Amino acid sequence: NTGSDIPRVTVIDANGNMSRPSDLFLEKASYLRLKSLQLGYRFKVKGFNMVRAYVGASNVFTITKYTGYDPGVVNYSSFARGVDRGLYPLSRSVFAGLNIEF
Repeated sequence: NTGSDIPRVTVIDANGNMSRPSDLFLEKASYLRLKSLQLGYRFKVKGFNMVRAYVGASNVFTITKYTGYDPGVVNYSSFARGVDRGLYPLSRSVFAGLNIEF
């Protein structure tokens, strides 16, 4: 189809180059990510030196227009720098705790 903007599937392109990388699926992957957050409060309780209660989360949010799973692509080799392999996104975890000093 000569009127299409999608190239044909081939190993050798029209110029005779083998496996030349294409920018057809290249997209901007800038992002803002809050990786870790923890909120705590210390207070005195009779019989204890200190009591601290806390809640937190990891991989809280990522703001991006990237359409893949994770804009922070891991580079496995120097030949595939910045190539998204479709790995699962980072999982979010939430935790809470209590520290008590006697």
